[in-house]
Amino acid sequence: MKSTDSRAQRHYRRDQLALRMVRHGARSSTIDAWTGLSANRIRTLVQHHGDAPPIRHRGQPPRRVGYFFRTLRITTHAATLASLYELFEVLPNAPLGMPARRFRTLDRGEAVCTAYEMYCAMVNTPAIRFEHAMLLATALAEGDEISLQPCPQCTAALLVDHLALARDACTHCRPSAHLPAIPGSAGEPRTPERLRRPHIQLRLFTPPADDPRPAHPICVDVSQTICV
Repeated sequence: MKSTDSRAQRHYRRDQLALRMVRHGARSSTIDAWTGLSANRIRTLVQHHGDAPPIRHRGQPPRRVGYFFRTLRITTHAATLASLYELFEVLPNAPLGMPARRFRTLDRGEAVCTAYEMYCAMVNTPAIRFEHAMLLATALAEGDEISLQPCPQCTAALLVDHLALARDACTHCRPSAHLPAIPGSAGEPRTPERLRRPHIQLRLFTPPADDPRPAHPICVDVSQTICV
């Protein structure tokens, strides 16, 4: 009886995880990879569930981790979601390098959904869709292309691309470390005196001698310091 109950509970968890992933717009192939349910079973669950399913994409799920480094916003959101994966123990405790087939379990599938739902509640407009969230979790577990490391400046989560140039700071520390100095600020580098051009004054014309106005030349002052 205990074995039967455990088997029935497992089937129930698989169905619930499949429906949970459907609500997030996951493809049938993604649901199959995480739950082992066939496409027919997934359609049957959707038909008998009552709620109108969201628009789901067709075709192959995303596989390129370069998506997470397209823009600063996407990289920041991906690092935030990856931190939630660590918080909800999605990633394995052992050194990374776990194949995707071993990584995709019911426990981790439920934890990924929980972390993604928490991420959606934290941000106004999510930059990471659910399919990419699943890709992020799998790629972090495999550890071949990306990993999550602490920022050397503020110890925040830093998403690192192993196939790109190394980054010395997270997306929050990097702008302040690499932006040029504000003009006129104390940190702005000064131009050496020998490289500066002298002040220039352009004389447009001189009033005639019989002009009652003061004989002051009308000038255009372009005496701004111009560097070579």
